[in-house]
Amino acid sequence: MNSQKIALSALGGALSTVFLILSVYVQAMQLAFLVLSSMSLMVPLHKNCYMGAIIAYVITCLLGFFITGQLMFLIGYFTLFGTHPILMRVLNKKLIKSKQIYTYVISYIIKVLYINIAFIICYFVLKALGFDFGTLKLAVYLLFIIGNLAFIVYDFLMQYLQNLIDLVFEKYSSKGAQSIKQNDNYNKIEEPFEEFTINDNSISEKDEPNKQSSYNSILDDEYEEKDKDKDEN
Repeated sequence: MNSQKIALSALGGALSTVFLILSVYVQAMQLAFLVLSSMSLMVPLHKNCYMGAIIAYVITCLLGFFITGQLMFLIGYFTLFGTHPILMRVLNKKLIKSKQIYTYVISYIIKVLYINIAFIICYFVLKALGFDFGTLKLAVYLLFIIGNLAFIVYDFLMQYLQNLIDLVFEKYSSKGAQSIKQNDNYNKIEEPFEEFTINDNSISEKDEPNKQSSYNSILDDEYEEKDKDKDEN
């Protein structure tokens, strides 16, 4: 990874960690902060830096757990929100780039399998942590069905946000490159004038002795004429 990708990965990991911690302590906005935490991983993915995004995800998981210690609240990020943007980018760049209908079908089959595996992992982890689903089994089944439908909408939303982040970064990076190019052109324009000034000074310095000698010769001629006039008188 180059320095730019490392910087983007560090920025994405830092933002993702902050939003993940806020999702634990500000439970009224837990879902919103989880989405923002997931979006933060799109920053290194803008440059298709998959390794940087994976490292940012792992660091976010570790820091989030060590700082909060609330595995029950973090399990959603570990299984779904943190891994989804990476999977989505890989499928969009590697599979859907051919823009064939069957590639979209295969992509969504993989995503649906992914979301269901994530739900199953969350269910068993929460159950192992002591969460009682006794009176909520019907709600769990309904959530399972609704979650699959909601995930399709969520996936479209995240794809739109990834494209938006790509456009924003490309816009500012192109502006930066354009300003650098303009500065280079400005320096190139200034250089000939500097050379001209130096050459002009050097020419004027070279001509100075000639000017002085011509002035002296004029004075000598005037003195000679005055001497001739005295002699005649």
